Amino acid sequence: MILNQKHFSNFLILLMFIFISCKGAEKATVDNNLEEVEYLIKYEKTPCFGDCPVFSLLVDSNGDIFYHAKRNLDKTGEFTASLTFEELELLKELIKNSEFEEMAKRYPKDREIPADLPASAITFFTEKEEKRILNYGYGAPSGLLRLEEFLERIRVSKSWK
Repeated sequence: MILNQKHFSNFLILLMFIFISCKGAEKATVDNNLEEVEYLIKYEKTPCFGDCPVFSLLVDSNGDIFYHAKRNLDKTGEFTASLTFEELELLKELIKNSEFEEMAKRYPKDREIPADLPASAITFFTEKEEKRILNYGYGAPSGLLRLEEFLERIRVSKSWK
């Protein structure tokens, strides 16, 4: 009986190890070319005290887009769409050229921000971290602004399902 219990315990430990290893493998890694990453980027608009649109837009490595329209938009809810191959390649190029690794966590860096000022937030995903950058409308680097413009054009032009 003890021998069977010992084997059973070892079997459970082995199964747990395999499960944990497989779970870790699900998270794809990012190489310098952004070719294997689970999620590429997340674009959000934060709330204000008024009628500011509030949403999040998450793009994965296959070009699938997950849009959560939260409030102050024509339609609210959760929607999906896909980037074309060309749009996906352009997005990857914009991310690579943005130099997000060097960016501050918020813009403007050195000014007080009014409590009700909405922000654009972009989260970059790498194998080591997620880096979220808030832009309150001034002082942001051009690479961040180009990404925001591109993602906003995607948000308003797609047919959401």
